[in-house]
Amino acid sequence: MDRTETSFARRLFGSVTPNQLLLIAVCIAFYSLLFGWKLALIFIGAMFFHEFGHAVAMVCYGQRVAGFYALPPFGLAVATKDPWPNRKAEAVIALMGPAWGLFMAGVIWLIYGRTGIPVLAGLVGWVALLNLFNLIPMNPMDGGRVVKSMAFSLSTVAGFIALGAGLVLTAYLAYTWIHLIGLLVLFMGYGEFRREIREHQRQQDRKLMIKVLSMKFGVEETPEAVLAVIDGRLKELTAARAEDAAELCGEEMAAEDEDQWEAMANRLACAYAFSLRESLLDLRLPHKTLLTGRDYFATADEELMALPYDGDVNATPLGKYLRASSQAPMSKRAVALVFLAYAGLIAALGWLTVNGLSVMSLMQVIKALR
Repeated sequence: MDRTETSFARRLFGSVTPNQLLLIAVCIAFYSLLFGWKLALIFIGAMFFHEFGHAVAMVCYGQRVAGFYALPPFGLAVATKDPWPNRKAEAVIALMGPAWGLFMAGVIWLIYGRTGIPVLAGLVGWVALLNLFNLIPMNPMDGGRVVKSMAFSLSTVAGFIALGAGLVLTAYLAYTWIHLIGLLVLFMGYGEFRREIREHQRQQDRKLMIKVLSMKFGVEETPEAVLAVIDGRLKELTAARAEDAAELCGEEMAAEDEDQWEAMANRLACAYAFSLRESLLDLRLPHKTLLTGRDYFATADEELMALPYDGDVNATPLGKYLRASSQAPMSKRAVALVFLAYAGLIAALGWLTVNGLSVMSLMQVIKALR
């Protein structure tokens, strides 16, 4: 289904399956045992409102929401089907969850100011603390994504330093305070670290492969120029008769049956892809990628060898590979604005947490709502 034809509600909530509903019920039951059913529903509601803020931001950036998922006993999460379009989008989407949580806590605080009911102040502390916790700079939590996006926008090295520092902080908190949650976040954060390393390697691979192919073809060092040469060669192969194409490839091939030509053309295209691969191996440049020292060509082998050509080189795996780009960094102005928003959310949520819990502590709220 085309994205424009999808209903707004479906775009916001994604798919809903019985397993998702079951896990949400398990989460509610777990929190009910800990805090009582009233606070459990409020807690799940606060987490859903937080995640709904992420979902709205995802839709605004044109992403597809996969759905809301419960992670007993940790809470809720919203997932997207698409990669982050750029660093700014990742940071803004991460900030929207705590921003919606701040709005919710602020509304409850205003009601408390009108009514003076102490339990409302305690709930403000709960809600604010939940969102404040998410702003700790640990990946893949919201704060970690914001700091990572800002750091990678400044430089690649700064980005990996931020990720590494987040892992160290997560390990420390897992050891000293939030043991089970800390271990889960540490595991997920390490996966995020590995993903960023792989993406950096692929970007290095693309740049150097384009450089090598542009040297081979004597064209401008851009993916468009390189792919234009490859496209012309493949069109030449597929347009020629079987015996002529075989001669172009330097092979003795014959195809008397016209119906066999398509298979022959694919074989020749693959042979041409293999010749490109051999040329790349001959022209390999000495290069060490960040942190690994792995040779640059390793991630490109599969893309080069898979060339189901149907007249558009951009639609082939090789075309998609060479034209793919990394997440665009934020401008320095955008980094400054994101930092101010991040610091402002921490300050506002921290203020509500302290003032709310000073009226009624977490334990008092639990007792009052049981």
